[in-house]
Amino acid sequence: MARNSHGLPVEPVIDLVDDGLSDAEIAARFVEWLGDLDGVPVVVPRVSALDELRSAYAADDV
Repeated sequence: MARNSHGLPVEPVIDLVDDGLSDAEIAARFVEWLGDLDGVPVVVPRVSALDELRSAYAADDV
């Protein structure tokens, strides 16, 4: 069930998890991940979200 936003604490709670990696190790893994993306095919949808929203408005679904 949703809570009323007035009941939330003033300061947000932020949890940090230390994975033990240095900044250099994180950067190296990120570069490796970017390299992995080069082998993934690009998917271009035939319609945009804006086109779908306009169609929904035109059909009086929104």
